[in-house]
Amino acid sequence: MNLNTEDTIVKYLSGNMSEEERTLFLEEVAKSDVLSSELDSFRNVWSLTNQLSYDQDAVDASWHNFQQEVKAPFRILGFDWLKVAASFTILVAFSLGMWFFGSTDVTFSTDSNIAKLTLADETKIELNSNSVLTYDKSFGNETREVSLSGQAYFNVSKSDKKFIVHSISGDVIVHGTEFSVFANEHTGFTLVELYEGSISYKGKGEDVVLVPGQRLIVDETGEVSISKFVSKSEWSENIACDNVPLSYILGQLNLTYGVAFKVSNRMLKEHYTLSLPKDDLSACIKILNDVSGKSFVLIDNTIVLK
Repeated sequence: MNLNTEDTIVKYLSGNMSEEERTLFLEEVAKSDVLSSELDSFRNVWSLTNQLSYDQDAVDASWHNFQQEVKAPFRILGFDWLKVAASFTILVAFSLGMWFFGSTDVTFSTDSNIAKLTLADETKIELNSNSVLTYDKSFGNETREVSLSGQAYFNVSKSDKKFIVHSISGDVIVHGTEFSVFANEHTGFTLVELYEGSISYKGKGEDVVLVPGQRLIVDETGEVSISKFVSKSEWSENIACDNVPLSYILGQLNLTYGVAFKVSNRMLKEHYTLSLPKDDLSACIKILNDVSGKSFVLIDNTIVLK
């Protein structure tokens, strides 16, 4: 089975197909004995996992141990457990994790890579590295709501149902549009850029509407500001920042390289324009120092001012 087929089966089992996609998929299953057999195998695994309830830390630890210990195919109770592992390997192959153990939530999480997702309503999402997107299994039935930690680009399909992105600092409410959201759950810093359409932001007494070309920032103290931007913030190939706060830049380094930072709130508000590579942390720090005129260093995996 190729990855596209695996992805389609996962999308079907998780309830993230539109009615049209579901109908076409079931027609293909009816025509193909091989596809029907693979679907049954995945459905058995899916059924087993949905009956279980685990502590997330325990699940992560157990899966890591399993990865380290498994060497060859083995069968227990009639199951080929490497196929069970394959159902999870799908997620690794797409650089994301989906966990349904005892929960009504669907969670996609990325590691060092970027993942592209399509939701049941045809909304397209590009999830930045080390980011987490969560939504209810019933997404699209009555509501369209997701929660984000990290960064994602959204191309939201048009609908009479509001599309809402929940973040640590507030909610972004959408009606068919293109925008991106960066939300640092550790500091509360949030940056929203609108490229097309219209969105509103609600959080802690604030209720504002953005138009294309506007950027909304919620800083670490909860202060909200809106400004215009010329070039949108890019993070697919490199980290391109156009007049953004240092907090955003350091937050990008946290997502890309997994490094923490410890800098004063006053300094985090300083704005810079620069472009950083996604494969050389040392070069990033050097560029940041050259542009800012400061002396940042990496100590114990934390960026600090020397």
